Amino acid sequence: MQAVRAHELAIQRIIDGLGGLIIWDMILSPFYTCDLMRGLTSDMPLPLHESWKWELKVRTECLFLHEEYKVSSTSFVGRRFFNSPWSASLHPQLVSTLRSLRKLVSLYESVVSSSWGQTRMDNDGLLLLDHELLYLAQDQSLPAFQDTLRLTALIYTVVRIRGFSGMPCADIFVNTLRKSLENSLKFLDANAPDLLLWIFFIGSLASRDRRHHAWFSRRLQVLASTLGLEQWDSAMIVMQEYLYVCRPTDGFVREMWETAFEEKVVET
Repeated sequence: MQAVRAHELAIQRIIDGLGGLIIWDMILSPFYTCDLMRGLTSDMPLPLHESWKWELKVRTECLFLHEEYKVSSTSFVGRRFFNSPWSASLHPQLVSTLRSLRKLVSLYESVVSSSWGQTRMDNDGLLLLDHELLYLAQDQSLPAFQDTLRLTALIYTVVRIRGFSGMPCADIFVNTLRKSLENSLKFLDANAPDLLLWIFFIGSLASRDRRHHAWFSRRLQVLASTLGLEQWDSAMIVMQEYLYVCRPTDGFVREMWETAFEEKVVET
């Protein structure tokens, strides 16, 4: 981590020396992607100030960032974020970001019929949403359960869209999620058990074949049994009404779920 920090400071000095990020506005995605990974591996990420020109271009060109663009009511993606008993208390910025993510995932996974075609700029749109989730952590007014939700949504994008599942860096951000649950578990268990199930599921998925998998898998097993959702086909409906879309290549996800109920999970 010291080497990462030294590299980060060196890049910052180069950027500042060349006139700041606004000079680089059309080639900023690699910098912001590095900043995203820095944030995922830090307890309290500090923002690399975004270029307003870059953000304006992204918000203009990415359809799913337009407030007036609506996803078909037939899309099941993310609906529980907005129609649950706890939904009304969500932070406005978190609501806005989740709505955009719902649109992006629905389009990206072809859940709804649309003429939308993926472009390079859509990656920047996702990056912008990831940064919103990342820096919302600095809002001290954010309730603990919403911070856990925020972090889980961020991990979802990294694992399911960016494909970082099972990588060594996953140990760090999955452990951050585990520590976040220390502050929110009691509330979630009492008030939003289905949301908690999704959180355990994403934690299990992100930590597959990694250090903290048993911790998430055991709790997933217990809670799913309590909710009567031991069968994957039933549980999948709940998962998909948060952030998850089952793909034809997701046989390993079903296997992961079923294995959690077939074996006695040993935590490490």
